[in-house]
Amino acid sequence: MPKTYIIGDVHGCIDELQELIQQLAPGAYDQLIFIGDLIDRGPDSSGVVRQVVQWSKQLNVKLILGNHEEKFLRYVQHIKDGSGFDNQMKRICKCIDPLILGQNWFKI
Repeated sequence: MPKTYIIGDVHGCIDELQELIQQLAPGAYDQLIFIGDLIDRGPDSSGVVRQVVQWSKQLNVKLILGNHEEKFLRYVQHIKDGSGFDNQMKRICKCIDPLILGQNWFKI
């Protein structure tokens, strides 16, 4: 009988996630459901995403976005739209005399 494994709050901890999946040893008919927060806080968020994508090519993987993924997607959208925090800071910095704040105060 196929099993369903529900995993959440990985937060970029690739080593722990790989160890968990190795211990679970899911089969081809089992289902892995990741319930959010694959990224942020841990040492290797991009490694976690790459690993989950790789598993999705071999196993039945489902993903539910968590608040950390939603925050990242909002940030990406702001950068694409030119309405993000970086652009706001650039506009503000153009209005402030660099001599008042010092040349290296804002790293843009």
